[in-house]
Amino acid sequence: MRSGPPESMAQPSRSRRTLALSVGALFVSQLLVAVVPLGVGAVAPFLRTEFGLQRSQVGLASATIFVAVAMCSIPAGRVADSVRVPAALLASTTIVAVGTVGLGSARAVAMLAVSLLVVGVGYSLISPATNKGVIALTPPRLRGRLMGVKQTGVTIGGALAAAALPFGVQRVGFSGTLFIAAAVIGVVGAAAAAAVRRLVASPASDGEPAATDRRRAISPRLRRRVLTLGAATAGMVAAQHVVATYLTLFLVDRRSMTAAAAAGLLTVLHLSGTVARVGWGWVSDRIGSRLATMALIGSVSIASLLALATFGDVMPAWVLVGLVIVLGTATQGGNAVYQVAIAEEDVERAGWASGVGMALGFSGAIVAP
Repeated sequence: MRSGPPESMAQPSRSRRTLALSVGALFVSQLLVAVVPLGVGAVAPFLRTEFGLQRSQVGLASATIFVAVAMCSIPAGRVADSVRVPAALLASTTIVAVGTVGLGSARAVAMLAVSLLVVGVGYSLISPATNKGVIALTPPRLRGRLMGVKQTGVTIGGALAAAALPFGVQRVGFSGTLFIAAAVIGVVGAAAAAAVRRLVASPASDGEPAATDRRRAISPRLRRRVLTLGAATAGMVAAQHVVATYLTLFLVDRRSMTAAAAAGLLTVLHLSGTVARVGWGWVSDRIGSRLATMALIGSVSIASLLALATFGDVMPAWVLVGLVIVLGTATQGGNAVYQVAIAEEDVERAGWASGVGMALGFSGAIVAP
């Protein structure tokens, strides 16, 4: 298994402007597609009101999306390999926009469930498509940090959903807010895909490799490497979601904190993870090894979790805040390194490899919490 980007993948340097615009368009696409899947929690009270759901059923709404993501990620990765990046981006944002229109139009739980599944199908395509874009359009020496920039679209999309969706529901209603969200996702997503298409064809660009011939067999060695990295990713993603799910309960039960104070530390956790996505990518570029960086992230995660479990109820408040920052950096911030490590295993099949990683990773996210 390779420990870093191979020398054979080196590309001629691209213009800074073209590179920045390319990564910016991929970031925007990642952000747009994340708004609805990560916004279910933000509109949970309105889901209960609109559809008469119980608490457990609201939780199933989010699970429905991510079950669809886990089931569809591998075929979505193959689709991303068989078409060019702009087409995959357009398909992802369009499918999510259609699912969001369905959510706004739903009047029964069955229609709600179908729409959530459609959103999940669209979401399953975005990581293979954007990961393939980063691998194809950026030089190896910058891939880690640029993948980190792209991956901050996930957390920023979630933060945007938490801020904008409840505000919109209070102003224009549940359906109106989702229709507006669908229009923004569809229109801006199409513009981002068109921008990537123009940038790929520009003179300053090295271009995008041709679509992969799906008839070419995947070697057993490549399959084993990708599955091994996918299993490691599943463990790390499981830790990410377990911490995000249970940190507030731990703080309330063991520290007797108020729910508001615990939520504030959860925000700190996510903010540190957002910054760390770029930071860990820079570390992996700097030391030239994705695997060594993943091992470091895992070690810091284990140490910080053990410290929280052992001393979390007695340590001073300022130490607790510092530990939460470290915990967020490790458990929430390593996503970009996992993504680039698995995608670099085979540049031509970066979509398929990313799909395997997504499928296994989201399986961990569903089962572990």
